This record gives sequence, structure tokens and C-alpha cells, in this order.
Amino acid sequence: MGDIDMEQCIEWDLKDQVHQLLKIATNKIDIYENLVDIGFDSISLTQLAKSLSAHFGLELLPAVFFGYPTIEKLGAYLWQEHRTFLQDIYRVSNEEPVLNTPNVVEATPQPTVAAVAKPQAMPAISVVPGTTIPEPIAIIGMSGRFAGARDIEGMWAALAGGHDAITEIPQERFDWRPYYSMGNMEAGKTNCKWSGLVPGIEEFDPLFFEIPPKQAATMDPRQRLLLQEAWKALEDAGYGAEQLKANKTGMYVGAEESTYAGLVGNEGNLTGNNNAILAARLSYFLNLSGANMAINTACSSGLVAVHQACLSLRHAECDTAIAAAVNLLFTPEPYIAMSQAGMLSPNGKCYSFDKRANGMVPGEAVTVVVLKRLSKAIADGDAIYATIVGSGLNYDGKTNGITAPSGIAQAALLQSVYDQCRVNPANIDYIVTHGTGTPLGDAVEISALQDAFKPYTNQQSYCALTSSKTNFGHTLAASGMVSLIGLVQSFQHDLIPASLHCAEENNHVNWNNSPFYVNKASKPWLPVPGKERLGAVSAFGMSGTNAHLVLQSYTPLSMPREKQPPAAYLLVLSAKSSAALKDKLTDMVQAMESGRLVQANLTDIAYTLLAGRHHFRYRCAAVASTREDAIHQLKQLANGVSNLHLFQGEVLNDSRNQSTIKTYINNLAAQLNQSPANGQVYEEGLAILAGYYCQGYELPAGLLYATLGAQRIHLPTYPFAREKYWVKASLANLPVVVLTPEPIEVPKAPKPPEVIEPPIASPEKKATNGNGHAKTNQYLIALLCSVTGLPRRSSM
Repeated sequence: MGDIDMEQCIEWDLKDQVHQLLKIATNKIDIYENLVDIGFDSISLTQLAKSLSAHFGLELLPAVFFGYPTIEKLGAYLWQEHRTFLQDIYRVSNEEPVLNTPNVVEATPQPTVAAVAKPQAMPAISVVPGTTIPEPIAIIGMSGRFAGARDIEGMWAALAGGHDAITEIPQERFDWRPYYSMGNMEAGKTNCKWSGLVPGIEEFDPLFFEIPPKQAATMDPRQRLLLQEAWKALEDAGYGAEQLKANKTGMYVGAEESTYAGLVGNEGNLTGNNNAILAARLSYFLNLSGANMAINTACSSGLVAVHQACLSLRHAECDTAIAAAVNLLFTPEPYIAMSQAGMLSPNGKCYSFDKRANGMVPGEAVTVVVLKRLSKAIADGDAIYATIVGSGLNYDGKTNGITAPSGIAQAALLQSVYDQCRVNPANIDYIVTHGTGTPLGDAVEISALQDAFKPYTNQQSYCALTSSKTNFGHTLAASGMVSLIGLVQSFQHDLIPASLHCAEENNHVNWNNSPFYVNKASKPWLPVPGKERLGAVSAFGMSGTNAHLVLQSYTPLSMPREKQPPAAYLLVLSAKSSAALKDKLTDMVQAMESGRLVQANLTDIAYTLLAGRHHFRYRCAAVASTREDAIHQLKQLANGVSNLHLFQGEVLNDSRNQSTIKTYINNLAAQLNQSPANGQVYEEGLAILAGYYCQGYELPAGLLYATLGAQRIHLPTYPFAREKYWVKASLANLPVVVLTPEPIEVPKAPKPPEVIEPPIASPEKKATNGNGHAKTNQYLIALLCSVTGLPRRSSM
């Protein structure tokens, strides 16, 4: 009998199984119609998998129906993958076959070999693999706000500590009680009162971004928080005015629709609640010229934005790319819609990979990364967190429903990304999955991973799987970027965090002989000398758009350092208000004493503060001889104490244009750079530059640090004011506008004093005072005061 007759036999049996479950006459079953359209749902598809497993003697998992959603496709798959086995079942010979249909048994055999979806033809992807490996993309800056965490450090603390940040929705956010139903779902009701909520959703610093406070209240909080987090990400990358001027910068934002406009009603304006403006706000404020776009592919939006940014960088459409994603929740309507679709967990737990999986829990996040081609990032001296070595997208095609996933498409995407970047999956230690916590969604994803890895490796239980949704909830458009930032943090901290709420693995997944295991407890992920670690992250949109990225850890290149440290260090800080400047000082002290800067080189700190920041109206500067002295001096400034080495000032116009002084500053910086170990000369010269900085002049960081091997590093970012803005219709305990900060208008500058160019002091003109601090030569100080108009001592 020919193959076509055998396939006909399989088709008859499949139709008979459908008939037995749904009681539909076999002559009315269309083999080309989706199983869902015939009448199957998730429960009956699970029953069909059990029935077919018993009938054919194979272990068929429900995930197979998401890759082969019709009887015709399912039959072709069975014949292609299990030809020999099926021939034996039907006793195929050169003569007529004898059909031997086994009786259906009640007990389901234990999994042996998973009949999971395997790609037949690779779908098109947005990056076509070529003859060369795409250049890696460096991640040079990050920022974000997450459930229960105001920053990335707080986010990592939750991951590393195994903390579940899901809470009951507070009624001041929105009152869910009229819409809540604990029992069977009713129209217009939700069965979920839980969420992962970001702190300070109503906070904003409008005057920093030159936005009228009245407008801020009706402006979508996604725009407001994204502005601030994107600014912080740029600062984290060490990007000040100099770097933005030298680089063409693009902005790519993943975001779905918002319900805030419904709260605003007629009070708002067109720009305040528009997704295109959501992406454009920062580009407009900073006068960026690269591409600017908002992207909506549902839950994969964030990773799609990252992928698009990578493409733009490789195609030289921009030099630097800001990739972001945001999701905030304002009203019960999304909860009602998702509950009616059966998507939400009624007990507020995301049981990813667990047999108790019963749906997702919505969450919030604002996430931003700054990207650059690796070669340019190295050449520009950027601080690099990790690299993206490969990325790709594809679409599910027609499945069991427009929101149903396709295991075939997911597996094909993964394989195409690995082939494109020449990565062997046998070397991938860790994958942050989409992992929504739905029984069949998780099964489809894991089965697709297994299918994608099969051609490359037969290793077992070596690749850890986690889902950050167990900590923070499903942040929808931002979910992929939450996973990405978590993976980068794992590289940084040499730790794979636990995936929570998994006691007994999902029984719709064949974990036997699998490369994967659920990482149920935090475990070390130590670097291997001479080898970078590999990890991956996935996001699958309800729309059917899938995204997958491969990341690699990064070991910085060894850079030449000064043979002898400089005699002193100039630390400069500025802000748009005196209160923010005090907060910046406090943040720097904390970071240097017990935070991320405990081991940082003081030269790098000083250089980044000068070269990697914008410089604002309220300024201060300190000259310190050691790290301990620097911490002491910054504390003194923060507490309003003065001494001989502290300066502060308020810039009374946008810039200083006295060419004679600018020339002198450049000459002084160049001279100091030639003798950084000359204690008296160097320290006094830095004191003079500190005075000029506080008067509003720019200091040439390149000239000052040219021979010191200084590098820009990740420092604490701007402490935005936490004023509260919201529409009157919601968060009723908040006024529309409160806490107006100091105005940003500045008075006209006074007439500059006569310019007198001071010489460099000689060592013999230096003395020390009684408390051990250097006492600057009175002649130099007199000249400095005559030039800048600043007093020698300062207080804040």
C-alpha cells in the first residue's frame, strides 16, 4: 500500500477520535478546519491528546495541537515523524493492510518520547542569516521601575531574594470591588484582584523636562515615567551633552494601548495620551535626530523594540539606540477583559511550569536599555554590561485561534537566531522564558525549546529555565525587557535566581531526556576563565509575533592606568534645584560607602561626573586627596558644612562665553594633566577649576584626564522630584498639582569681573593648617576670587 493510503488510514482514525469526544458525525468533520473551530477547547484538547496517545501507543502532548491545529496537518505530522512505528501498527506489507485499532485504555502511559512540534519549513524572519555573523550589540545603560522596586537594584534584590512582589490592588489605584467575582465568571466581572504594581506611579518632575505642571496631571503616566527612566538610562551609560552631540540617537518603545485617556476625558490634549508622543517625548526634549517609533505587538513589544534597535544600529541608521517598554494599569477594564478570556489567576500566583498553573497576574514595569554596536562602544570608552549576539522575530501564522501560540513558529525562530549568530545551544546555560503560567502556554513554549535544541545537543538537564513573571507578574508589553534586564543582572551578579511557585512540574511537558530544568532555587553562575557565558530570553505576543534574543556576558578589556594615582580628585555635581543637588550628594555617598561604587576607581568616578553628565544651574565641587576624603567632603557639602576644598554656586545664565577665561581653563587643564602627581600644583589647580565650574564654565574633561586612563562608569542617576500628579477622577486622595519646585527661569548674569590670569602656584608657596588640610596659597585664591567672583569657602 502506498503512503497516500496509509495517510488516509491515519485520517480516518483521527476523525473517529474527534467523533468520540465531540459526538460529531465523521462525514461532517472538515480535516482542514482548525480544531478550535470544530469545537475543541483547552480541556477537550488535553482529552484528545490522552485518547490519541492510548490509541496509537505514542505519548502525544497537548502542545502538539498548537503546531498542527487541523486533522490534515496532525495526520501529516504523525506520518512524517512516526512512519516506522505506524507502519508496524497497521501491519503494512506489499499486500493489503490489516487495520488494527487498539482499544482506548483508561490509564495514560508515562511519558517516554515527546511527540512535540518540529518545524517543517523555516518561516521568514526579520534578519536573514548571511555569510557573516552580525556584529554584537553592547548594552551600555539600563534603568527601570518594577513591581515593588524603584530601580534595577531593587528589582535584582527581589529576584535574588526570591521575593513575590504581587499584591492586592489598593483601592486608591482603582476600586475593583464592584467588578470582582470569586465564583463563576459573570459578564463585566473579574476574578483577579492582584497585580504587580510599581511604586510612585503618580510621581513626576515636570519642570525638569520643561513641562507645565497643569499639563502633567492629564499626561499619561507612561509618558512621565518613561521620560525619567530613559533619562536615567542615558546617565547610567555615562551620556551627557558631549556624548549626545557626538552620536545620532534613536528611540524605540514597546507599548500597548492605555486606558488613562478615559480617565482624563476632555481635560487632556492630543499629545498627552498618544503612543507616538510616548516615544517622541525624550527625543524632542534632547533634540535627538535618530529614528523614533512606538511598537505594539502585544506582549512581545519590548523585545521587538530591542530587535528593531539592533537592526538600526547595524544598518547605521543611528549610532546609539534607546530601547524601552512600558506597561501601567489604571482601570479595571483590562482585568475584566482578560478574566472573560480566562487568562487570569484567581489566587494571584503565577505558577509558571507548575501543574497548578491557572493563569497569569498582570504587572507593571517601565524598562529602558541603551544600546550601541560593540566596536563603537569599545572605541568610545563606554561601560558595557553585556552584549546581544543575536535576535530575531517571526509570526505564528494561522493557528487554533488568533491568540493561540504556535510551537512550530517558536522553534523555527529559535533555530534561525542560533544559526544566524552561530551559537550552539549546547553552550546556553540559562533561558528567561516567556513563562506566563498557563497550562498549555507553558507546555507549548517548553516543547518548542526542546524541538529547537534537538538538532544541536543531546545533553540533559543543563539549561536552567526561569520566569520573572513569578516575581513581578506579567508586564505585557514590557515583559520581555523585564526578562532581559534580569538576565543582564544575572551576568553581573554571577547568579541564576529562582523561579518561584514551582513545586511539581507541568505534566503536559515531557521533562525526561530534556536539556532543561526549572531552576527552583538560586544558584551560582560563575564565569569560566577565557569563556563568556550565554543566556537567552523569549517573548511571545498575543498578536502572534514572537521574539528571541541571545545575550553574552562581557569581560572588559584591560586598559592602561596611571602608574601613580593623581595627587587629588575633582568631583563635580549639579542639579536643576538645590534639593535635588543635596539628594545627588547623598546618593553618591551611599554608593561609595556601601553601594555599587565601593570598589570603583576614584579617577573614573571623577571623570564620569564631569564627562558623562549634563551640568545644570545648581552646582557644587570638591577637591579631595583620597577616597575617604572624597566621601567626607561630599558629606560636608550635603550637610551644608564649608571648608577650604568645597565650592558651590548658582549659574545665572546658560553658559559662560568669556573667551579669555575659556582659553585659560583649557591651558590650565593641559598643564595639570602633565603633572598629576605634583601635589601642591595639582591640588591648587583643581581648586581653581572647581571655582570656574561653579561659576558656569565648561571644563575640558578630555584635556584633564587624557593621560590618567580614566573611563566612564555606571554612577547613581538623577534624583527626580516626587511631586504627585493625577486626574481628579482617580486617586482622589491626590490633588491635580502639588509641590511646585523651584522655577527654572534664571536671572540675567551680572557684569563679569575683570579677567586676571592666575599662574600655577609653586610648591614652596604651600602650607598646611592646623587640622591637616592643605591651605591654598593666598595669592592664588585672591586671583581666583577676582576672576570668578566666588568666595573661597562655601556652604549649602
